[in-house]
Amino acid sequence: MGDINGYVEFLKDEIKKGGYVGYMCSYIPPEIIHASGFKALLLTYDSLYPERVDSYFPKYFCPYLKNISEFLLREEITLEKVVVTDSCDSSKRIYECWKELGIVKDAYFLKIPFGRREEDILYFSEELRDLYKNFLNGKSEDKILESISYFNNLRGKIICHSNSYLFLSYLYLSSREAYIEKEKDHEYKIKVYLLASMIPVSFINYLEQFGIKVEYIDSCFGNKNLERIESYKDDPYYNISFHYLNKMSCIRDLSLNKRLEKIFDIKDKIDGVIIYTLKYCDPIIYHGGLLKKLLKESNIPTLIIDDDYTFSSKEQIRTRIEAFMEMLYEHRENNI
Repeated sequence: MGDINGYVEFLKDEIKKGGYVGYMCSYIPPEIIHASGFKALLLTYDSLYPERVDSYFPKYFCPYLKNISEFLLREEITLEKVVVTDSCDSSKRIYECWKELGIVKDAYFLKIPFGRREEDILYFSEELRDLYKNFLNGKSEDKILESISYFNNLRGKIICHSNSYLFLSYLYLSSREAYIEKEKDHEYKIKVYLLASMIPVSFINYLEQFGIKVEYIDSCFGNKNLERIESYKDDPYYNISFHYLNKMSCIRDLSLNKRLEKIFDIKDKIDGVIIYTLKYCDPIIYHGGLLKKLLKESNIPTLIIDDDYTFSSKEQIRTRIEAFMEMLYEHRENNI
């Protein structure tokens, strides 16, 4: 597998084989699913026009979740097991929609705390314990320790074999293969930090056609998911809970401190910041405007791209990208 199409074929094959648990949120640890004997499958698909779903879903529903639903309906897939979360309003309601459409047979609702305090870590660790014991019928905590070690080693392989931490790297973590990046024909002229919630791979590929390299992806399934899980206590549920709550925060966390720290940390490696705002995703819309204002004060050029995950306004996006590149070239000359 060397691209999104390769992953999608893998996904469809694994669904046909059975014995999997699907998920769509980066707070759901594949370590827990893997330890129970199921295959953890990240449910994702690149941009699709919503031919089937618009008549079933509310207008303001998450475009990313509608896109996955469109894929499942077109392929006539009924999911055996899924884990959903309360990470956003649409995520809270997706199970009801899928149940009505006959897309899913069995689902578990995992509650994610907003805080990062000790009581939040302990609460989430109990949520993970219930997921493992009662929904996945997991038997042994030793299996979780083995799974943590397995995924840590896999993350290391992905980092070693990838020229950069791309969104696809996490797809290969989900498919349990080290991702070896394909050779690119593009000559990179500009490097950027990309902030998004969920983002179609076609958008990243489109940036590369302009010679723009994404140096760091700050998204639901971006670079942060390749960080190792460390041992803080003997309890594996606690260690997983601590890791997933304390890595670069979900876009629903309105604090910008960690993101600003990361941008300033790699400031000398990038020319600017691109923010991909998903339509109707209130957290990323909030983040986008505020972050652009703060980065302007630090003289870091920023571009906000609005899209509905279909990537249908490609020509408008092209115009904005080209104008942004001209600004970056001018900014680079003025700062030599």
